[in-house]
Amino acid sequence: MESMDIPLPRSIPLCIILALLPLTTQAQSDFGDAPATYQTLLPNGARHTIVLSGPRLGTLIDPEADGQPGTAAQGDDGTTLDDEDGVVGPVQWEANTLVTLQVTVNQACRLDAWVDWRGDTSWGGGVEDTLDQIALARPLQAGVNSVSVFVPPFAVAGVTYARFRVSTTGGLGTGGLADDGEVEDYALLIAAAALAAIPTLEVMSPSVIRWQGNPAYSSQMEHSADLTIWKNYWLPEQETIGTNEVLVPPSLPTGSRHFYRLVRTPLLTTPIPLPAPGGESAHRFVHQTFVHGGIARRYRLKLPNHWVPTSSWPLVMLLPGHGQSAEEFWDNRGGTGELLDLANGVESDPGSGWILCVPEATTGEESYRWFAYNDPRLESSDPSLVWLDDYAFVKALTQSLIDSALNIDKARVFCAGFSNGANMTHYIGSKPDHPFAAFAMFDGGIQSITHDRPVGTFIAANNPVPTIARPVLINNQIDSVAWPYEGRPFGPGATPYNFGAPCPPVRGVVAVWAKANGVAGAEVDLVSDIYTTPAASSISTHTWDYLTDIVMRMPISDARLDVGWPQALLGQNGWTQPRLNLFPDTDPPIPAAFRSLYPHTLAPDPNFPALCVILNGTWTEEKWTPSLPGRHPYNEVVLLTMSSGGHNWPEGDSPWDGNIKLLEFFAAHPLPTP
Repeated sequence: MESMDIPLPRSIPLCIILALLPLTTQAQSDFGDAPATYQTLLPNGARHTIVLSGPRLGTLIDPEADGQPGTAAQGDDGTTLDDEDGVVGPVQWEANTLVTLQVTVNQACRLDAWVDWRGDTSWGGGVEDTLDQIALARPLQAGVNSVSVFVPPFAVAGVTYARFRVSTTGGLGTGGLADDGEVEDYALLIAAAALAAIPTLEVMSPSVIRWQGNPAYSSQMEHSADLTIWKNYWLPEQETIGTNEVLVPPSLPTGSRHFYRLVRTPLLTTPIPLPAPGGESAHRFVHQTFVHGGIARRYRLKLPNHWVPTSSWPLVMLLPGHGQSAEEFWDNRGGTGELLDLANGVESDPGSGWILCVPEATTGEESYRWFAYNDPRLESSDPSLVWLDDYAFVKALTQSLIDSALNIDKARVFCAGFSNGANMTHYIGSKPDHPFAAFAMFDGGIQSITHDRPVGTFIAANNPVPTIARPVLINNQIDSVAWPYEGRPFGPGATPYNFGAPCPPVRGVVAVWAKANGVAGAEVDLVSDIYTTPAASSISTHTWDYLTDIVMRMPISDARLDVGWPQALLGQNGWTQPRLNLFPDTDPPIPAAFRSLYPHTLAPDPNFPALCVILNGTWTEEKWTPSLPGRHPYNEVVLLTMSSGGHNWPEGDSPWDGNIKLLEFFAAHPLPTP
């Protein structure tokens, strides 16, 4: 692969390119020239029908009747010119590092590429070869494209081979025919890793831990007192070459012993999968990584079982709540008959399914959480403040999915979140360049404090209001512990469930969106924390009970106290003192006026001591339709309020299923045609 370190001419006269093509009426093909074990020869050799107006790697291309295998991978270079001129990179690739390639194409197209890291004479031929594919239908722009490649630490030293294929559609295999484009094979030299895959931690003092860093990784320190329960410290950061260190707060190394470990993730953006049609096993939810801001972020992706590239698909970004990994959030949504199955759509109706993506927040000392506000460091010199641009991450990940070969409909890209994920969804809605057609928030609101300071010393967060009109679905529960329906002011009086932190009321959140969407009478005064919510355009009230409707259960610990609870319940509907002791000591209790509007009756679950059953309850659906001149009625605000449910995303055991409501709302609100 020595040619890869030599910049080649950007253009060659068309007469020279044509000179490489025999004058014939038959379609000519371009083949690869890696050794024969790499699917180089017919009948399944990698080959591209040469279309002069089609995509091209570099400038040159020449036709062959069959593959030209050889140990130097230069068998198809023709008699005078080297047509392997599309990829430029270092002659030698070192294991356990990042390599940057310059890939030149003549027009927008897609790249599929592989490297035989283990030197086993095939690309992706075994279970251990899952990293051999370094690009899958990756979009390229006309000109020079930088492609970062993580060379895994297990890459075998010596000569190996890479294959690069460009085409209009992408999603090609290592062999087979493509309708247009070009294939280029390269021999390259792998050098043994100079940096350890698992570095040695050095304790320099009770408060300083060091190791030799590698810029190919982002890492995060964890600590434990018993080697069983591990907690995160600080936030993940990209390592630097040379000495890296973490300053451990004096509060951590308590007791006779304390343990530390470094968790590292390679800066690898995994190719977005394009499964072949043919069954659920090929389309279920998969783990992915996406490099942004110098750290490797994780997400999960679900394609409909009947996904095909010829249909266009809606995309929903689902943001987990505080303390939830992507996996934990999905486990709560993925039971039989819930969001997982709903996303599959109907096989007989192509395009009826949904692509679901669950990005994961970073983890710090407060577990997983989104930074759902502007950078507080811009207005403070406090060194304890931390912040990551989570909006830029979600936006970049969304755009990468849109740009992929999944064939996502740009008019049907949506965002929803739960709890802290709902806070983040509101924050995303404040950005003027977001790509989303509509939003949905479940039991969250507008985050107005930062959470990265010691308890009791919160500071106000800079969280702008929506800047462009968009449809929004808001769900909150009257008895939510984490997000009081009536809000709470900033001030003293911290308790385990009320840190003295500000929290806008749910109807204040409605006012913010109604104001942005053009609902007459909606007013917002953020300075004085005053919100004016006009009367709803429509309202419907519903009741349910366990005898005639679905049986709804929730943890007793999620049930915020009513005035006079819990002692007022003693002896009613089977409540005993031990069960009443499970109610959280919330402050303040639910106002009597709210409970009169949304009555319910709770009973202890006879089979599960920690659960209660909602014997009967109430929920309302209110809508606000834009009414100011020039505002589109499409940008409605919908508020679903439940008397019970605690701090949860309503599932199929609720009087209305949040999974169904979510997809119904999004299906009704694609971006209008201009």
